[in-house]
Amino acid sequence: MIFSLPIPPSANRMYRRAGNIIHKSGEYRDWLTQAGWQFAAQVKGHSTIKERASVEMFVGKMHGARDLDNLLKPVADFMQQAQIIANDKLIRAWNVAADCDSVPRNTVMVCVKEMGKA
Repeated sequence: MIFSLPIPPSANRMYRRAGNIIHKSGEYRDWLTQAGWQFAAQVKGHSTIKERASVEMFVGKMHGARDLDNLLKPVADFMQQAQIIANDKLIRAWNVAADCDSVPRNTVMVCVKEMGKA
């Protein structure tokens, strides 16, 4: 399955603390909503992956200096929330490339598939 998403917030900005309560940040909630609508417009009637999976992620030019590894967790969590994959712990391989000229700026192209399948 191949789809694009807006670039997510850094994993460092996914959650915030209010006293003793930890909650999703407004930035992360907004991104999840936007990503959900964008995904729904691209993919209809998909099956949830319930086996080990591999993910290829190609990131367009990003604003500023971003740690590439901080993009993995929000994308993995989104794929679980959107029922693309039953549980993000099933992701056993990541192949990630940044500053790809063929991907629009601040966009992430994702290809996820069950391992062992073409």
